[in-house]
Amino acid sequence: MSVIGLKKANCKNCYKCLKVCPVKSIRVVNEQAQIIDDDCLLCGTCLANCPQNAKTLTSSLDQVKEMLASGEKVAVSLAPSFLGSFSLKKPGQMAAALKKLGFCAVSETAQGAAYVTAQYHDLMVENKMKNIITGGVTETSFNPTAKFENAYVEKKDMEYSYNDGDLYYFMDQETYDMIPIAAELLGDNFRFVKENMPCKVNSYKGKVFAVEPPTFVELEVTETDPGFKGDTATNVTKPATLETGVVIQVPIFVNIGDRVKVDTRTNGYLGRE
Repeated sequence: MSVIGLKKANCKNCYKCLKVCPVKSIRVVNEQAQIIDDDCLLCGTCLANCPQNAKTLTSSLDQVKEMLASGEKVAVSLAPSFLGSFSLKKPGQMAAALKKLGFCAVSETAQGAAYVTAQYHDLMVENKMKNIITGGVTETSFNPTAKFENAYVEKKDMEYSYNDGDLYYFMDQETYDMIPIAAELLGDNFRFVKENMPCKVNSYKGKVFAVEPPTFVELEVTETDPGFKGDTATNVTKPATLETGVVIQVPIFVNIGDRVKVDTRTNGYLGRE
């Protein structure tokens, strides 16, 4: 998916974006200006200069803000080319700015690539491969020069509707079809999901193998010991049952009927709403 896209209906073929692009990553294809994703620095110059508002931006800013506000450690991985979009005078200036925003660590994407390479090497040496669909581990021999077909995993937004025994039904947001998914494919964090909540359904070649609930949810407390007026300590906790039946630890000032925000990755309480 492209970060910067094009609204073809808005484009008037003025080619201003082509003229202002600092790295010439825009080409004319079928009489319309198209961004060459592999060359684009994502500097946003074309976005700012398009007089027809024909350029679109896919942003994860809201999700990043939520992650930083959650209290969890968040690291950022930057492509080296990203720094070319800024006029930096000192080494480490970008890393310092990002840490000031709340990121715990900053590294280049190349470091992640090196880690993946190391993991690939271990796979070749140990000759073990886990099937993410069945969970089974297969021992086999690999040729280090062998090439493998890329696995395309589809992640589709669906809305959880209801369950019937061990089958949980999700509604496709585009076709409105109801898709049954076996309970064994739902992770432990699905305990935070209630009816009509959006989830991401992961499938490979049409076969569902996992369901991702929202990262953050807001649920009502249905059972807990009563809080006391004036109790504001957050380091003292007590168990609380939420409306889906899951039990988490909450500060002692939380009462029945309060709505709390929870991180489904850690089961952690984030605050009252």
